[in-house]
Amino acid sequence: MLYIISCFCGVVKHRDATFHSFTHILNFFTSFLWQFGFNINLMIFTRAFLNYKGNVI
Repeated sequence: MLYIISCFCGVVKHRDATFHSFTHILNFFTSFLWQFGFNINLMIFTRAFLNYKGNVI
């Protein structure tokens, strides 16, 4: 968390120089979060689906 705050402060100080790298970090972070959430959703869905199939059979 502290790293993100310091990154943001750096962007505010030297906006033009660090904006490009900051967008790269942001893109990486959001894609990582999306991937993480997608994996968890898939896991929950498959578990629920398997439970449903087990109950039916």
